[in-house]
Amino acid sequence: MVKKGSQLSWRDLFSFDRFIFPKVATVIWILTLICWSVLLIISLFGGMLTLSTLLYFLLALLAIRLYMELMLVLFKIYDKV
Repeated sequence: MVKKGSQLSWRDLFSFDRFIFPKVATVIWILTLICWSVLLIISLFGGMLTLSTLLYFLLALLAIRLYMELMLVLFKIYDKV
């Protein structure tokens, strides 16, 4: 059993004793926020920003966040079983 809070090593990448998805999910979430922010700024300066576009951006971010949370919960359930 691996202690919680211990560092991720190269050995962990090739075994299934520990999941790397929580770390990857954090990176994906940060990259998604950066990309959506850049797209929002581009649409703002391009004159294409409307209320529906802003709502689309917010709902897409919410959907991505919920999907990431669901995946993390499923991995934690699998880890407990």
